[in-house]
Amino acid sequence: MILSKKNISSKFLSLTLAIIGLILISPIFSPIRGFSTIVTFLFFISSLYFNYNKRVKNLNVFFYTSVYFIFITGFLALYHSDIGYITLPFFLLTSLYFTLTASKCEIIKFVELSTNIILVIVIGAVLGFFYAFYFGQPLYVFKNPNGLENYLFLTTLTNLRWGNYIRPSGIYDEPGALSFFICAICFMRHLLYLNQKKTIVILILGLITLSVAHVIFLFFYFVSVINLRPSLKNILKMIFSFISFSAIVFVLSYSGAIEAVSVLFLDRFQTENSYLFPGDNRSLFFFNALSYITDNPSVILLGMPIRFNFDNIVIDYGVVGSNPLMPLLNFGIFVSLPYYIVLLILFFSFFRGRYYVSSIGFALILFQREFIFVVSYSLVILMTLKILLIVRKNEN
Repeated sequence: MILSKKNISSKFLSLTLAIIGLILISPIFSPIRGFSTIVTFLFFISSLYFNYNKRVKNLNVFFYTSVYFIFITGFLALYHSDIGYITLPFFLLTSLYFTLTASKCEIIKFVELSTNIILVIVIGAVLGFFYAFYFGQPLYVFKNPNGLENYLFLTTLTNLRWGNYIRPSGIYDEPGALSFFICAICFMRHLLYLNQKKTIVILILGLITLSVAHVIFLFFYFVSVINLRPSLKNILKMIFSFISFSAIVFVLSYSGAIEAVSVLFLDRFQTENSYLFPGDNRSLFFFNALSYITDNPSVILLGMPIRFNFDNIVIDYGVVGSNPLMPLLNFGIFVSLPYYIVLLILFFSFFRGRYYVSSIGFALILFQREFIFVVSYSLVILMTLKILLIVRKNEN
């Protein structure tokens, strides 16, 4: 069978999206300086070749957005005397190009391929969790880009361990990152009406990350899909869910891992005097960042220097961390505008019906995963947005 350039292009783009969207962010590649940038650039050049003479709708959006960021980041580079601003939008702009040139068929292929990849990763996370519980010692230790140690437990990485207990992170730098990509892929599957059973299985397995945000997204997802009308099918689903939950509790109890789940996960939902969950440190970071912005309103327009060390403001304001104000604090409103546009679209999708309630859950995840200029995150966020807009357009 002879493959045409069109078929090769379609398979190439789907594979490109999966690699850039799920793989390049892994700290496994961090020892190779600039690896993710080089690979993304090579894929971008290859994509230009495959899309040559191909009519792409709305490609002018890529052109105007590029001009916009060249102007804004150029000005900030001069203002802050930091040329690093010039390369800041690279991953966002290349992701925008990949997203705009992807057809609906290619997007579905990307989601299905990504589903298989993330399923393998999360199964490895589950196996690694029990390996750590029974054997305790990592096979290998290396440094994350942020300086924290990352441990390899057979089939998963983790940067969080307490004795024999770990929160697995798959191939990523932390458990929250694995949870983000699981929820993102499952949200895309939900929007595209792909096999619901497979989506639920992946989300349930993703609870192994012991992420509070994962539980929040899972709640909104079930609100989106649950059918409360009395019928034999719905009753059987409820029975199956109860049996599955009981089986999970039994396995955890029998293996002795229920103690780890209680200490590392359930205790994070107990409210304190501040009315915050122990597992919710993002709300505090948000108010710390808000306090700093209130005292330094100029950052709203101009942001902070890219190489600014935020440890310098910890003494007076506390940790500002990952929260929805960080893009504003880092880059100012003009650069961070795409992030806030994405959030607005997700929140307003809620008004289109119960099926879109899950968009609230994904928006809440983005509150603490605001990395729209970071490799993999930028592509997954934009691809999710395109799928959402396609589905809404088809409904209209």
